[in-house]
Order: sequence, then structure tokens, then C-alpha cells
Amino acid sequence: MHEAGIADRILDLVIAQARQAGAPRIVAVNLEAGILAAVSEEALRFHWEQHAAGTPAEGAVLNLELTDELTDLRLVSIDVEDDPNGPGVRAEDGDRAPAPAGPGGGPGA
Repeated sequence: MHEAGIADRILDLVIAQARQAGAPRIVAVNLEAGILAAVSEEALRFHWEQHAAGTPAEGAVLNLELTDELTDLRLVSIDVEDDPNGPGVRAEDGDRAPAPAGPGGGPGA
């Protein structure tokens, strides 16, 4: 399942951004996914919980908004605990998680 790799990439991105913000814990991850990204929300949530266990993102809510304006998956923001600047750390432009190229779930599918 490609969602396992996607969850792992998202986790790497959000942990790096939380550390940069000096936040000890991530409470929510906000994503947008194009309907053509061929991402199973249920599988992504399952793999997210598995990959986030034992990290600063353990227990973080994964919010996924589907849109027909994108063809990939994009990290929009994260919400962190004890952030001195208030909730939410904006993702930098270009922070995209890998999504399959074809509708079948794999490259060239």
C-alpha cells in the first residue's frame, strides 16, 4: 500500500516543522488531497496511527480535505501543543507528500 509511504513522509515533514517551532507535541495535521491523488483516506489514517506511535505526533488527528483543485496530496498546516505563537504551524510551500501517478495506485497505473 502506498499510503504507508505517504504516512511516513507526512510524519517526517510534521516532526521537522514542530521541532523548528520548538513544539514538543503535534495535535493535528491538516492535509488537502486532490481526488485524482488516489489516496484511500481509511488506509492513510490506519498507517498514520501506526507510524506516529512513539513520536511527537502520536495521537494527532489527521484532517484530510478532498478537493478537485489538486492532483496530489499537500500538507497545509499542523497544530502543535505549547506553541508560543498560537496554534497552527503553516507548512512551507512545496511540502507535498508523495502520491501515486495513476488512478490505480501505482506509477503508470
